[in-house]
Amino acid sequence: MLPGGAGGAGPALAGGAGDHQSDAAAQAGGRVRLGAVDGRDGAGLLPGPLRSGRPRASGQLVVSFFSGIVDGCDRVHPGGYPGPLREVLGLRVAEFWPLAEGRSVALAGRYAGRADLWAEEIVPQGARVVASFVDGELAGRPAVTRHDHGRGTAWYVGTRPEPALLRALLDDVRAAAGVAPVLPGLPAGVQAAVREGAGGRYLFLLNHGSRAVQVALPEPWRDALAPRAAAVTRVALAARGVAVLTGPAGAGGGGGAGAGGAG
Repeated sequence: MLPGGAGGAGPALAGGAGDHQSDAAAQAGGRVRLGAVDGRDGAGLLPGPLRSGRPRASGQLVVSFFSGIVDGCDRVHPGGYPGPLREVLGLRVAEFWPLAEGRSVALAGRYAGRADLWAEEIVPQGARVVASFVDGELAGRPAVTRHDHGRGTAWYVGTRPEPALLRALLDDVRAAAGVAPVLPGLPAGVQAAVREGAGGRYLFLLNHGSRAVQVALPEPWRDALAPRAAAVTRVALAARGVAVLTGPAGAGGGGGAGAGGAG
């Protein structure tokens, strides 16, 4: 859920954006870049198109709250927050406003809904506001921003949006980066990833949810663990279940690679 953290592990973008980056970017020959930055010194983690003097194809960067605080040695960045990311994000953070346990705030704008855990007083310095706080101490102030920088776009999320709201935001970022999911319309909690090599092409389906689900396939695939079984266009996944498929049937081992995120 886009956890920030002054120097903790990097955030895993909900929706599997990390997988999108690794496979879809490779499929596009490196032309598509999608990245995330946590609380460490993020300058070296920026997608190439967002770095000054690097005229490359469009990139998309999502930065979570409480980021750009310290460097890799836990030394606080001087000059205000979010440290070395201020120019890229087109903003500064004037104050932190952690939310009490169990409390949430409303957001309005392109991404309307609820958010909790954290809030920040964001001062845009070139960034455009796409969602604002409706209530609380920061009512009327920015909650989510986007900033065109170089040949890319940097997004800043100054709170923790509810899952559906975060998914809508990340879907927009993914689409702007030109990254398509392996299987559109997956049930909530289901992840899809394609891997291929000399041994063939494989589709991995993982149900992270606690309920059984049905996954529709756009074309027939065979169960890689039961190669004599007939090809199917629908797969039943038990709770926490996994399926490994090979194909598509009759298509040989070719085709591009990609990764789908948790639904």
